[in-house]
Amino acid sequence: MARQLLTRLRQYFRLKPFDLSTPAGIDRERNRVALLSMLTNAASKGTSMLLVFAGISWTLPYLGTERFGVWMTVLSLSVVLSFMDLGVGNALTNQISKAYVGPRQLLVEAYTGGLSVMAALALLVYFILRVADQFIPWELVFKTVNPAVLAEAEHALLVFYALFAVQLFSNAVLRAHAGMQKAYRANTLNILLALLAILLLHFAAQKKMDVDVLLTITLLPVCASGFLIFARQLYKGIYDPRCVTRSVREHGWPVLSVGGLFLILQIAAMVGWGADTLVISSIVGVGGVAAFAIAQRLFQFVSQPLSIINAPLWPAYANAHAQGNLAYVRQLFQRSLLITLGFASTMALLVACAAPWAIQHLSKSTVQLGVVFIVLYAMWTVIESVGNALGIFLNGIGVIRYQVIISSLFALIVLPLKISLTYHYGIEGLVFANICAYLLLVALPYIYLFRTKRISV
Repeated sequence: MARQLLTRLRQYFRLKPFDLSTPAGIDRERNRVALLSMLTNAASKGTSMLLVFAGISWTLPYLGTERFGVWMTVLSLSVVLSFMDLGVGNALTNQISKAYVGPRQLLVEAYTGGLSVMAALALLVYFILRVADQFIPWELVFKTVNPAVLAEAEHALLVFYALFAVQLFSNAVLRAHAGMQKAYRANTLNILLALLAILLLHFAAQKKMDVDVLLTITLLPVCASGFLIFARQLYKGIYDPRCVTRSVREHGWPVLSVGGLFLILQIAAMVGWGADTLVISSIVGVGGVAAFAIAQRLFQFVSQPLSIINAPLWPAYANAHAQGNLAYVRQLFQRSLLITLGFASTMALLVACAAPWAIQHLSKSTVQLGVVFIVLYAMWTVIESVGNALGIFLNGIGVIRYQVIISSLFALIVLPLKISLTYHYGIEGLVFANICAYLLLVALPYIYLFRTKRISV
């Protein structure tokens, strides 16, 4: 079976596009682009991880733990504050996918309107962060007795605000590029920029440069790639400054309404999944967080490869759905679910078997995890992986409202359930709460929606 799969995939390992004059050629081209996106996405994430690990080994010796902690803390804010794009980036993928299969002028107006709104939003976010900075007691966040470290942290934050605004716009450009089935080009550019950033980071470490310089270098790939692509689209006329007003009115503001739904999904995900460590820390203690974090890292060997595989399918779903090729969407979705379920189940079993040995060596025997917890987390990893594959499919075909309702209900109920079960049963109770709540509040409603054809392709 694996040999047959490799034989079928081999035909898509080519740089030359397929003939788009036939429906079969269009499907093959869509598969080729999706496969290229997967491969370049994997390489892009690999170089990004290399940048992080290189930064640790090169800079920690001269920065020291406090200054290094400042760098990592400020850098983590880009993830914490990612919701400030109001979901516009995700909404752009679907909007551009629909416009891409229509007349060129429709694509120009959709691209111009969406990115003009995003540019204004990024500028607004910058000013909001600068104003908020005046009221935040950063000395409580960066706990240090060294006033020089605190001063460096505050200066790094000022640099971060500008970089974060640039990153918001750049991410929107990349999401729009994905909607045009060209994510592999952006991924390739990210790889090259990450390699450049590694060289710059090595030079900066040799010169023992300050945290703000290291921060700029670290965020270089994601910030620069979007602007380089935008410059190319401006040159090609895809972004047309002459029709900004009309484009914003007809295509810019509508993307905000769809983006609002994605924003609710992001917030629900933060409540439903992002609160796990806070719950454990407040009830079990930081020792429980350490054990839980190690399990998370181990089972990322299951979830990360599947994320690399499934993420590029979003624009493929959106493109095929916009063209009315529902047979392709249905077939791709079925294959995605089968591959995700098969890979996740197999890898979760292997990781669960290796977990006791791995945990012992990673933690130097300071952390112990019971068999029950490992089994529960393996089950949760499989369920979560399949759920992510389903979410990418629903995003691609534009089914957002049902996701908002179901995810919000899940977030509202699972949080008190986690608190209660963690209080009585520890970290095992938290994972069990995730499993039960997801099966009852997410899986069953979607099964009902598919069976009653409220969601259908």
